[in-house]
Amino acid sequence: MQLVERQVIKPNHRFYPEADRLSFLSNKLYNCDNYIYGQNFFSGQLTNALAVDRALKKSLNDKALPAQVTHKTLPLLLKTWTSYHSVKLAGAITIAPLSFKQHRKSLIKKFRKKESRGDM
Repeated sequence: MQLVERQVIKPNHRFYPEADRLSFLSNKLYNCDNYIYGQNFFSGQLTNALAVDRALKKSLNDKALPAQVTHKTLPLLLKTWTSYHSVKLAGAITIAPLSFKQHRKSLIKKFRKKESRGDM
């Protein structure tokens, strides 16, 4: 468990527009990094964190954020992908070869079976 301090900034606070802008840009930077990692992972290529960092150094999101925020976003993403790989290697995650529509149909069937049991 990790203890954190929570700061609540309401929309009428004087720092709200700046906090909102920074959190939005940080989210965009995280999503860009995550997209690059995901594309390389699912295409079978290994991704180097330094290469991703260098690729995004010139992006507008990276330049608009303070350096400390930018440098803390990438290790957070690396931690996420590392935990995903460790769980996948342990065998807890299997990537289904089903298409989205097939997967959706199977989920609907499971849901209907649960409804018809009369457990409620």
